[in-house]
Formats: sequence, C-alpha cells, structure tokens
Amino acid sequence: MLLPATLAGSLLLLASIVPPAGCSTQKPLQISSAPAYQLHLDLRRPSQGLTLEGTVHLPAQALRRETLEMTLRSDMQLADVEVLQPRASAGPVRLETGDSVAAPALATVWRLRPRRSIAAGEKVELRFRSRGGGRTTLNFHVGETVAFAGGGTTPWYPQFGGSRGVGRIEFRLPPGWRLQASGKQVPTRGRSPSLAYHLSEPTEFGFVAGPFHEHSRKFGDMQVRVLLLEKRPFADDLADVAVRTIGVLEREFGPYPYSDFAIVEVPTEPAAQSGFIGAAYTGYMLVRSDFLASTKADVGHFGHEIGHQWWGVSVQRSGDAGDYMLDEALAQYGALRAVEEISGAEAAGSFRSGKAGLGGEENGLRLIAAGFTYPLGRLPHEAAAYALSDAKGYLTYDLLSRTMGADRFRSALAEITREYRNSEVGWEEFLRRLQVHAHQDLGWFYNQWFGRKDAPIVELRWQRDTALRVTLLQRGDPYRLALPVVVEYADGSSQVHWLDTSSDSTTVALPADQPVVRLLLDPRNLVFHATVEEWNRARSLVPFTRGRLLWDHGDAAGAEAAFLGGLDSVPVPDVAGLEFLLRLHIGWIAEEAGQPDKARRQYQKAAQLAARPPEMLARLYWNFSKLARQRGDLATARWAATQVLAADAANGLPPRFTERARQALDETGGR
Repeated sequence: MLLPATLAGSLLLLASIVPPAGCSTQKPLQISSAPAYQLHLDLRRPSQGLTLEGTVHLPAQALRRETLEMTLRSDMQLADVEVLQPRASAGPVRLETGDSVAAPALATVWRLRPRRSIAAGEKVELRFRSRGGGRTTLNFHVGETVAFAGGGTTPWYPQFGGSRGVGRIEFRLPPGWRLQASGKQVPTRGRSPSLAYHLSEPTEFGFVAGPFHEHSRKFGDMQVRVLLLEKRPFADDLADVAVRTIGVLEREFGPYPYSDFAIVEVPTEPAAQSGFIGAAYTGYMLVRSDFLASTKADVGHFGHEIGHQWWGVSVQRSGDAGDYMLDEALAQYGALRAVEEISGAEAAGSFRSGKAGLGGEENGLRLIAAGFTYPLGRLPHEAAAYALSDAKGYLTYDLLSRTMGADRFRSALAEITREYRNSEVGWEEFLRRLQVHAHQDLGWFYNQWFGRKDAPIVELRWQRDTALRVTLLQRGDPYRLALPVVVEYADGSSQVHWLDTSSDSTTVALPADQPVVRLLLDPRNLVFHATVEEWNRARSLVPFTRGRLLWDHGDAAGAEAAFLGGLDSVPVPDVAGLEFLLRLHIGWIAEEAGQPDKARRQYQKAAQLAARPPEMLARLYWNFSKLARQRGDLATARWAATQVLAADAANGLPPRFTERARQALDETGGR
C-alpha cells in the first residue's frame, strides 16, 4: 500500500519577507478567510533543527476574545509571541498551555493572552519566533542529509484553527542544498542567499531540502523538476511518466491544480521512520530511495501520489464521514487509471488483483477476513481502514465509474475539483454531485458498496448439455452484481458474457456451439468479490495480514511478534503459503534492522518450503541477493539474482525486480 502520505495545499501570494524582530513590519496582507503568513525559515544548522520567525495576519474575530489559540509542535521552543495589531493590544502575550483544541501528535495547544482583549471585528497581527523540530515524526524530518515537512500532519509553523494559509516563506539553506516547497518560487529581496516561495491560495505549507542533483524539463507550459540524491540515468523517464500521468488524470479529475510539478528523492531510512513510502504536497511528491532502485518509474506509485494533487492536497474532506475515501481511495483510483492507460489492460488487471503490488482485491479480502470490516462511507481513522481504502475503496470507485458511465463520472469529479479547489467538500455533498451526474438512481449502489461491511462471495458452477448452463451462487446476504464470465473454447478462442445476479442462486443458459474448456469468473478483477477459494485463502492468511498491517504502519516489533506467533498456527497442508510469507517477512524485518545472519536463516527456510506464493518469490530471492552481496559473497548474489529473473518470468505478472536483478548481475560480473 501506499503508506500515510502527507497532503499539503495550494499556490501562492506576493508579499515581503518578515524582517527580524525589532524591525518595522510590512503592510498587512488583505486576506479575509485564511491566516496570511510572512515566514523566514533558517535550515543552515540542520543538526539543531530549524529556526523560524515571522508574522501572521489573522482574519477578524467574530466575537471579543480574551485569548487566541495556537498549535505548534511540542519540540519547537517558542521564544516569544507579540501582538502587533490591534495597537491597543500590542505587546508580548502571556503564554498558557491548554487542551481545548484537538492537536496532532507531538503538538502543543497554546493559549495566547494579550494585554487587552481583542474586540469583535478587529484584525490581528502577531509576530513569533521558534526553534527546534529535532524529532522525526509523520512527514517531518530535519537532519544532516535532508529536511522535509508537511503542515497537514504536523504544525511545524504556528497554526490557528487549521493548517491552511497564504503568504510567503523565505528559506536559508546549507551550502549545496536545493529546495522544493509549496507554492511558486519568486525573486528574493536583499543580498542574502535565500529562496522565497509565494502561496496565493489557502494551502498547507510544506518543503523538502537537501543536496540534490537537479534535472529539469519543460513539457508545454509545465516545468517538471526531478531532484535526486545521486545522478541517475533514468531521470528523464521519471519526468516523462509524471507528465503522462498528469495527462491521464486531467482527463479523469479535471485540470491539474498547479503550474509545475516536482519529483524529489528522500533517503529511505528517515522516510521510513517518518511513516511513508510516498508523500504528496502542493505541486510535488516525495519518493524514497529504495523505490528508485530500478531503472523505471513505478506507474502505480506515481499515479497514486500525483492523484493526491487533486484529492487530499487541493480538495480536502470536511466532516467525519468519507475519511480516506475522499483522498486515499480517489488517489488510488487515479493510479489504476494511469496504469491502465500507460502500461495496458494486463497491467491494470494485475493492479486490481493486488498481486502486482500494494492494494487491490486480494489485500481487501485479507483485511475483511482478518476482521477489519468497516463500511467505506464510515471508515474509522486507523491503519486498517486506510489500507481498506487503498484496496476495496478504489475498486468501488472503478465499479461506480462503469455503473454511471465513465464520462459522467469524470464530469462529476471535474466539477467537484473545480468548485472545491483549495477547499473542503463533505462526503454527502460528494455523493450528491455524483448522483446529479449519474442520470439514474444510485441509492442501491451507495447502500450496498458504501454501507455494507463485507464482501460478496461468489461460486461459479457450469455444465454442458443441450446448452451451456452457468450458475452463480452467493453466500450470505446476496449483492446486486453484474459479473463477467469468460468462456474458453477448445479452438483457443474465448467469449465474455456479463451475468446479472441479485439472489443466492442465478442460472442462465449461454450459447456454445463448440467444446468448452473452462469458464473464468471475472479474471480481470473488475468487480470486488471473492471466489470460495479466494475467501478460504484470505482466511488462512490472517496471521500474516495482521502482522503486515503493523509493519506497514511502522510497528516492526509488533509485526515480528505477530509473524512469529503465526508460525504456531500454520495449517497442514499449507496451501496458501502462510509459512513462506511469515518467514520472508521475519527475515525482511531482521534485514532492515541490521541482522543479516538472522535474515539469511529465515530466507533459506522460506526458499525450501513446498508452498511458495509465486508473486512473492522474486522478492525473496532479491532480498537474498542483496544480503549475499553485502557480505561479499558474489557467487551467491549472482545465483540469487538469476533466480529473481526466473521467478519474475514465471509468475504471470508484470516484472517487479527484473531490472534490478539484471543491473546486479552486470555489476557483479554475472552476465
């Protein structure tokens, strides 16, 4: 899956950099609804965190206020806060901590008590200084090799009732560092070596800085920057896939919300500690170094993070309902569309199945079988629900697109992204807009797919007498479904029939004037469901599912304990390959923890098992090859790399490790 991605905000606004404390301030920005910031961020001593100073203009208060409430990271030392306007309240404020506002993790809610109450209708201007941020948290890290921050998940700048704002940020960086930030880069004033970014529409402030090699290309009116920690020969491919993906998603979601786009590499370790594989901010995405180990961009991964530019960055959710469905699931739906358009129908089928990567039907079924049964319209804010949105959630949107008609679905989404640009939309309003464009009653679809917690379980039976008789059996409360059935004939031809069912048993007669070899139920995974065999497999893998969920969300110790505990419940026979998956992941955790001997033992045991899921076999041999190479055993490293090539070629899925294995063979003299 795609791990929790930070979601940032919007474009930019012309204003002056705030002067140091004690100097005269600039003319206030005329902003009525969002705080307007003028910030100066100093990163020249990253080992000491960041130094931030600036001013903020707050909208006029509706009522007289004795105090103002401000949220800031707890590891940011607040030097002082001073009221500049209104003049009658000017001067230092008294700082008090409180808990009346729900704050993100590692955050403090401060009550600012000015010397005089602020009357209703008075605009407020504050000056502040803070320093710190030495702890790595979700989408935040300041270190010697890279610094990145997203204001939507951590208040690294003072926030007042929300994380969106407008204004200007000026950055000072260590020598040799480059920067990508939310907004549009603008000229700086004065002689100091700094970079400035403007935000003219309400957004969450984000940035990433480090010693990057920059590769920049123009595509029409758009500039695509690629910022990498080392020179890579496939930088052009990264930019090309990004542009092609934006083109696909513009057709699906409406015009790209921003003027430019950037792809920025961040080191694997701090990114993993920060809790993400990929992260989306206003006009750019972060990608971990380990996801750039091959020579091509991962279209699904890029599609997901670029999809967030519309959903979660520009358009955000309001209210409690629709959590993860109005950002993660829509971004993953965009990834599916990008894979289908750029990589083809076969790759899209693998993406839907979940076997070619993260998300997909198989992962959704595993989560439901493991007890994580939530209605998509009311997902709780927790890791399993996040994963379910990236599995069942986006496939439900794919089905809704076909139910409404693709053009009507696109029209509805484009209308929403246009009208709620840099704003928030509620789940009920989102569904209402879809209903308006559908020209049919979607109530049954909403109740079934967004209201139910389970999955349809369907069994296909058939017999040939005077006609081909096909029966669909449903377990439990039947779903209303239209399922494709592929009939394969002896001469090698095939035919697709769409069968409707809404009962526990439906039988239809199909024409068949030649011998039938077999029937396949929905081989492209177009409709979220389980066959009886798939459901039994999902149930048998519950120990692995629970452990993998913990690991995907940063709890390596809890995941290892779950995997080890699962070894005590491996069935005989182990048809689904539970022991293989458990040992592979125990070894993988040990490898990442710097325990190569332990990892190698687990990998060796996994390789000797009879039941080895083919979609994970290449991963096992690739990990084994890396370990061998690290200890200088080049012969074993080459052998394992050749096994990667064989496994990738045999599993019937798009190759995931072939290019890396070929590169490893070249570098170790294996070819």
